Amino acid sequence: LRDSIAVAGLPMTGSSAFLRGFVPRRSAVAVDRALEAGATLAGTAVCEDLCYSGSSFTSATGPVLNPYDPERAAGGSTSGCGVLLATGQADIALGSDLGGSVRNPAAWCGVAALKATFGVVPYFGALPTEFSMDHLGLMARRAPELARLLDAVAGPSAEDPRQAGIGALRRSAADLDADISGLRIGVVRD
Repeated sequence: LRDSIAVAGLPMTGSSAFLRGFVPRRSAVAVDRALEAGATLAGTAVCEDLCYSGSSFTSATGPVLNPYDPERAAGGSTSGCGVLLATGQADIALGSDLGGSVRNPAAWCGVAALKATFGVVPYFGALPTEFSMDHLGLMARRAPELARLLDAVAGPSAEDPRQAGIGALRRSAADLDADISGLRIGVVRD
């Protein structure tokens, strides 16, 4: 879990000296749902200082280096999760994403990420940045694990007002092994 997502009883600093000493009393809804679905919490991962950077060098604890080339960045702002996945220290991860904060480190670290449609994953319990654009972002080593994580954490929560109107969601992992013959994929060339 990115160090901006609450876990009851564990320090949450947003990788900033500003929040040092803060310990949430409650876990984020998505954390509770992942744990209920069988996930095991390995720990929290460094992110950019208060989640405000697309690089991987602003954390109060120091830079997060690319797992394949330590002369390069790991992407931001969920850089720690990207590195933990790429190095096999975690199988799935939760971060947050406004403008690429899980997608950039996933691309730079060679793992999979998803910024779900606004409101699909409850944001309650995460360090807020901007109400109309905050998303919890999902990361995994491969797409099938990403689909299973989405199935575990997605869905309405009375504690998240940004989810107004969210109805039943289709299961993402249900058709992972289905035959794809005849499937058409569009590629935008513009």
